[in-house]
Amino acid sequence: PMAIGSDSHVTRDWREELRWAEYGQRLLHRQRNVLAALAPTAGPLAIDSDAESATATCLFEQALVSGGYAAGQALWGLQVGARADLLVIDASDTALRGIPPHHLLDALVFSSPVLPFATIMVNGRWVSH
Repeated sequence: PMAIGSDSHVTRDWREELRWAEYGQRLLHRQRNVLAALAPTAGPLAIDSDAESATATCLFEQALVSGGYAAGQALWGLQVGARADLLVIDASDTALRGIPPHHLLDALVFSSPVLPFATIMVNGRWVSH
């Protein structure tokens, strides 16, 4: 299980937390996609992924499931009764142009230094960013 979070006043960017989790493991193990390879395939934290699955997708899904447990949420993710926190991605942002949909999360985590979000929902309310 892996949950992310930050107590930093410098940044609280979930993408950076995921990026550094993977980079730290790359340095330790001297190989790429370490955390994607460790994604559980059975049990309560199982990740629905295949051999083609992207590293950022595995990291994000692990953080989503474990983060829900860590935050004490009975429900999380896109389901009825879960807290509604959403980011709407602006796919026309220059950092994301030409990225195929199945690699969009990888682009957001590993190569997009800007915040290409069109709008944000926090606890069921739309807010600007």
